[in-house]
Order: sequence, then structure tokens, then C-alpha cells
Amino acid sequence: MSEFLANEKYWRDRAKATRAIAERYRTSEAQKKKLLKVVDEYERLADRAAQWQSASDVERTK
Repeated sequence: MSEFLANEKYWRDRAKATRAIAERYRTSEAQKKKLLKVVDEYERLADRAAQWQSASDVERTK
């Protein structure tokens, strides 16, 4: 698996940066909503990466 795919911090940082961009969209609510959907997906990927990391840690201790 690619290193960044299983990197929770990578996805959380991307979510944070995208959320900041979305907050700047004062005139286009539709654009802001689209970006916030991307944020949700980044958060889901971060959660998944945390699960992968946890599973990987468990495998290493066996």
C-alpha cells in the first residue's frame, strides 16, 4: 500500500486545508458545499488510514 494512503495525518491535513479554502467562499455557497464534501471524504480516508495503521500495528506484535 502506498505510504500516503495509510497516513492519517496526511488526510487530516488535507481536510484542514480544504476546509480553510471552503470557508473563503463567501459568494458561492454551491462551491463551498462541494469543497466541504471533499473535506468529508478526506476525513473518511483519515479514519480508514487510522484503522489500517492500527491493524498493521496489531500484525507486527504477533
